[in-house]
Formats: sequence, C-alpha cells, structure tokens
Amino acid sequence: MNITLVRERDVSRDLDKRIKEGLCLCFPDDKETFSVTRAWHNTTPLWILYSDYNYSIISHIGVVDRNIRVGDQVVHIAGIQNVFVLPEFRGKGLCDVPMKEAMDKAAEYGFDYGFLFCIPEIEKV
Repeated sequence: MNITLVRERDVSRDLDKRIKEGLCLCFPDDKETFSVTRAWHNTTPLWILYSDYNYSIISHIGVVDRNIRVGDQVVHIAGIQNVFVLPEFRGKGLCDVPMKEAMDKAAEYGFDYGFLFCIPEIEKV
C-alpha cells in the first residue's frame, strides 16, 4: 500500500475534493459538512495521510495540532480526525500503517501524544 503524507498547505483542490468525497461516503450523517469542508469543528489538519486506488482516496487520516491540560500539565497533542477507510476496503489493515506513520511524524515534530476520540467499535485504532 502506498501512503502519501501531505502538509495541509500543499493539498491541491483536486485532492481536497477527493478526500471530501471519501468523507461523505464514510460519514453520510455529516455529508452536509464534509461536502463543503474537511475542517471538523472548524479545525483544519496540519497534515494528512492517505492512500488511493483507481483515483479514489480509500483511506485517510488528518492530524491537528492541540494543547490540552492534563491536571496541572499542558500536553502537546497530535489530534487525529477524519479517519476513514472506504467500506469495500475495510478489514485489510489499511488504517494501521498510516496511523503508525502519522504518530511517527507527530513524534518527529515534537508532539507528546496522539489522541483520537472514537466509538467503541474502533477503539483498537
């Protein structure tokens, strides 16, 4: 699987459109939002990782820059957002490798931790 990392400032209009199409397919309840923007709760990723097949984005991870407070300590977090794998490609480990690459890049950039809110069915991610 070929995984591509792109800093947000380098995302082309075409790539943006293809990612939004994948988001709309995977999150139909949020289609109204994702048909217009990839920013979740007005937060645009710092960088993205994706894989494609036949000109479709089949998996995607967005990484946002956040500082959160844990007790008295401020922690620099690589927030994970807009994670998807197209339904026909699920169950093949297409999220594991890009997630590891996202966290390796976060460590390289000096983030303390990665953080993903998710539903119980995908806690293993």
